[in-house]
Amino acid sequence: CLLHDSAVGIAPSNHGQVAAEILRPYVSDEVYWVVKHHGVVQKLSMVNHPYWGSGVAEGLVGPVSLYTLALLDSGERKTSTDEHFIAPIREYEKDVAEKAKPDISEFKAAERAWVAKGKGVEARITKDARDGKPTAQHEKELQDLESSRPTAPRVPRLLHTDSTSEAMAWALSERYPSAGV
Repeated sequence: CLLHDSAVGIAPSNHGQVAAEILRPYVSDEVYWVVKHHGVVQKLSMVNHPYWGSGVAEGLVGPVSLYTLALLDSGERKTSTDEHFIAPIREYEKDVAEKAKPDISEFKAAERAWVAKGKGVEARITKDARDGKPTAQHEKELQDLESSRPTAPRVPRLLHTDSTSEAMAWALSERYPSAGV
């Protein structure tokens, strides 16, 4: 329920606070606080999304998260409060990216070695096929090699700006499973 959006038409830049005051007589203190501070709750949810899961059914685990979509005119929601809560997320992204540099270097070297091995096996297949020799052993080697492809480390990038829907879908599936726009 997007109770905080009930005041967007009246007060676009501080609609959460206005909505909280309108709803205060009808909701608990906890709900009042969440509506008033929804920007904080959104950002905390986004940062913690990949770390918490809940058992949905046997064998299924899903993230615990708030999903919010805000469509506003350019310039709205760029308040000092928003920036105040985004700054630690940006700092977190920089810290984890810096800490991941050795893992990324290791991955890149492993990936280059894996590609070189694949090219070597492909060259042997090509040579043996050209010479009329069987290639089944090399084909099996290529299949085995494919199953040992190095995996890139997942480095959190939570904030995305100016992303297309395709770029966002790719980033969520290939890079990191949580993001904010």
